Amino acid sequence: LLRKNLPLVLASTTPSGTTMLTKHITEIGQKIPAYNLDSHLVNLGYLAGGSTGLQFLSGDIRSALPFTHDFEAAWRSPVLESVRTLNDMGAVLILSDNAEHARFWVEQIEPGLEAVPLMFVSSAQSAPLLQPYYQSGQVSGYIAGFTGSLAYENIFMQPSIASENLTSFQASLLFVAAIILIGGLVSLLRPDNTNRKVD
Repeated sequence: LLRKNLPLVLASTTPSGTTMLTKHITEIGQKIPAYNLDSHLVNLGYLAGGSTGLQFLSGDIRSALPFTHDFEAAWRSPVLESVRTLNDMGAVLILSDNAEHARFWVEQIEPGLEAVPLMFVSSAQSAPLLQPYYQSGQVSGYIAGFTGSLAYENIFMQPSIASENLTSFQASLLFVAAIILIGGLVSLLRPDNTNRKVD
């Protein structure tokens, strides 16, 4: 998104999320110096209330998130001048490692979106929950887990963290498979002592 020089608006439904997002975006921004974080990025901070907060966000985004992460008036930013509702966004992209939180976004936000795509970057554990929503058209697309990240990098031919960690990931899988195999062989070859008669 930064390489395409797109304006970004960040918000989080967890208290630590905004700090983590700011940190990651700043780190990525250093690798892409052409992207101006000051003029293209607005961090709206923490949205409290869980599913109720999301429902409020869907109805009135300006009242739900009136200030930025730095406690400044959010809606004076040129990035947000034309934004009145979530339908004025180009897309809604959710980053979540929690299947329940992903479900909240689909249930509370998606019905109010018109032509705006709802997309997810999630953990592998959330993929089984997101797949039915994707098949029904409620979710426009998603990337789940390490393999999804690797496939995304390969499609766009832009190696990043997943490609850098591929060797470690494969070694870990091989190590786990070896442990399972050894454990199975040991339990198969070791005599079963449970059936011995007690004198």
